[in-house]
Amino acid sequence: MKLSTCCEGIEGAEQAKYLITNGCHLLQGFYFSPAVTLEELSEAVATAQLRYDEIELF
Repeated sequence: MKLSTCCEGIEGAEQAKYLITNGCHLLQGFYFSPAVTLEELSEAVATAQLRYDEIELF
């Protein structure tokens, strides 16, 4: 069926590791970032404040 999965509410590295190991394609939650407004997101993207390399999964 070629479906992608998105898991919401990730709060820690162990959850993220488990889900990635078991085939989850997309993750989101407070582990990666608290909820932000559209303005905050736009500012972060415009000023390159999104640093995925700083997120420690394992």
